[in-house]
Amino acid sequence: MAAGTAVAFAASITSVVWLAALFIGSGLLAAFQDTLEAVSTAELAGPGARATAFGVLGTVNGVGDLVASAGLGLLWSALSPAIAFAAAAAAMMGGAGLIAALATRGGAR
Repeated sequence: MAAGTAVAFAASITSVVWLAALFIGSGLLAAFQDTLEAVSTAELAGPGARATAFGVLGTVNGVGDLVASAGLGLLWSALSPAIAFAAAAAAMMGGAGLIAALATRGGAR
């Protein structure tokens, strides 16, 4: 879904219906992801370490968001929005591939 949104913006798609569908889908995906992230963190950490685990989760998410936003902002300003969206799509697909590889190796629970 996120890659579809990046491609839509990179290709300058202007159909309101298409963009609305992408935004609704992206919003639903974000809601599911946030819920699963919190549940997984609570389950993996256990009762004694949940507060620390949620603190680490928030820190990692915040730093990751800052680095990603700064890097893509630089690409957007220095090169073009299309290149920034393509880089974001590539990073998302790379992350999904890494998660899939770790899951098949048994490295992720």
